[in-house]
Amino acid sequence: MPRATAASVFTLVLAILTVSAAQQDLHVINDLLLHQLSFLQNENARLLQILQVSVAVLAFAGVTSIWAAYRQYRSTLEQIKADVSVDVDKKVRAHVDQSVAGQVAYLERVIERENVVDRTSIAYCTEGGDHIPSEYSLLEARGFPDPRHYFDLGAFHRTADVLILDVRKSSMDDNQLLDLFLAARDSIKPTAVIVIYVGRYIKTIETFGEEFEHYLTANMPVSLSAAAVDAAHFADHLGRREKLVD
Repeated sequence: MPRATAASVFTLVLAILTVSAAQQDLHVINDLLLHQLSFLQNENARLLQILQVSVAVLAFAGVTSIWAAYRQYRSTLEQIKADVSVDVDKKVRAHVDQSVAGQVAYLERVIERENVVDRTSIAYCTEGGDHIPSEYSLLEARGFPDPRHYFDLGAFHRTADVLILDVRKSSMDDNQLLDLFLAARDSIKPTAVIVIYVGRYIKTIETFGEEFEHYLTANMPVSLSAAAVDAAHFADHLGRREKLVD
């Protein structure tokens, strides 16, 4: 066999062997690729399953957390409502108690004021005549117990708490009236108060005021009733103060 032919045959055999080896390598590579692909598919399926389980767990945990949070919210809301209700109830009760206490204190003051009037004795004196003035009935209507009337300006009584001197129709001049006022001052008890009921300006009343502080004046029926009440409280105050001193 010629050398060239042998070389060609060797080259052909070598090529066949090379192709055969390459085919085997491709087969191995293909098997490896298929195995890798199967592995990846399996891992992907496992990962997907894990993700599904994780999502389910998280969803359940989320729902549980939301439900727990909602229950906590409801519980907190109910507690706040209860606390607010208690707080409002306390404030309402405190306000009502304070209001009632204020009303009770006010009523007690009104009752005490009326009690002072009810236990005050009054002597109402006019100059002569036989007609009891209408102002006398106003004192009765105001609540003074049985005010006594005398047709004598000099009928002073040491037992009276309030002495009313009605000089509107008196024939005395100012100086004589001053003597009358001073005589009344010296005759009544120390805690009594004098009310001078006038129908005109009497200058000597100012002089009398410099000598004696426990007196009031009035010039109309309404003001006389008010002055009598004020005088009653004034006399009550003087009586209380005298007892404290004693």
